Amino acid sequence: MRTQIVLLAVFLCLLSVENLLAIQVTFRGRAACLTQDDPVIKHVGDDREPTSQTFAIVDQEFNVTGLPENEYWTHGGALGEYSWSISPVGRSGVIAEQSGIYEAPVTVYCPAFPQGVTSNVHNVSLPDAGEYVIALSANAYYFIGWYDEDGNPVEEGPFGVTIEPLPNCSLTKNFTFYDIQLLTPAGDPELSPNDWGEGQNEFTFNDSNPGVLTMNLLAEVIPASAMNYAVSEAGVDFEVDEINGSTLTWTLTNGEKITVDGNKFKATAVFTNLPSSNSAFGLKAAVLSWEGPLRSNAYEVFFPKNGTNHPACSSCAACPNWFFYWSQTSANKATTNMIFENVIGCPMDKWRCRCRRLG
Repeated sequence: MRTQIVLLAVFLCLLSVENLLAIQVTFRGRAACLTQDDPVIKHVGDDREPTSQTFAIVDQEFNVTGLPENEYWTHGGALGEYSWSISPVGRSGVIAEQSGIYEAPVTVYCPAFPQGVTSNVHNVSLPDAGEYVIALSANAYYFIGWYDEDGNPVEEGPFGVTIEPLPNCSLTKNFTFYDIQLLTPAGDPELSPNDWGEGQNEFTFNDSNPGVLTMNLLAEVIPASAMNYAVSEAGVDFEVDEINGSTLTWTLTNGEKITVDGNKFKATAVFTNLPSSNSAFGLKAAVLSWEGPLRSNAYEVFFPKNGTNHPACSSCAACPNWFFYWSQTSANKATTNMIFENVIGCPMDKWRCRCRRLG
């Protein structure tokens, strides 16, 4: 849908007619508003499939009125140029066109140009999520021509006209590319371990019986102004890897897995019962899914070293978790038989492991 902008620019022009009559000449032009709904809100893409938004700049035409009846308007002039700018990033460009009907769209990509597309006066990339404004300005330059009483062509101009929008119409548009980032877990659990708070990437079962591991997952909408849109449109969900032998449940609030706090999404995963196998611990992955690109991050799962809440074991009743799980690893070599004995009268942390050679 094109919305016409009517431009009225009145000039007093001395035309080459008999007695050099002063003729009031009215130029009437048109251009298009930026027709997208305001505001435009879209999620960011990724390098393989960037998100794009096109802002259409449509033709400008005009006619001339006010010439004497016996004169003829023969031709108009030309649009000089359209200038566009995007703030606050300082992107800008100039689109120069010849006279006539044309379209000169500006297409904005985020976070990068797709394959085969490069920067030019019509294309720009914005690598980061944020709030932006695109503004359009233009000057039209007109010539008028007619034939005098002797049949000779006469021309006046150029006359400059600055394009102005219609009432309730704007040549600026707000638009937003928004992102959702996974805040917890975050970082490398091996190189930068964190066992507490935002960014946590190490999670440990408690020493209750049954043992419970709680993961508070967190994601943030950038910019915060897009939160309402993200709540209604983004389809946010969290998933975490299973821990074999442990039962996963999600804490529900008013029947919902995902809760909203400011510009953040939250979810709580709860694993109940320590697994029987040591291999069930270690590196896992959490995934944030939404209408934009998937976000994922690794994390690690541990047992409480000195707890005794591992699954029942007839060969080491009440032995600490470290003995129960590590005896399943290479620490318990084929040439030894790891047994656990209690030092009479000593507290649990004084129990010791004794290795007896087989054969």
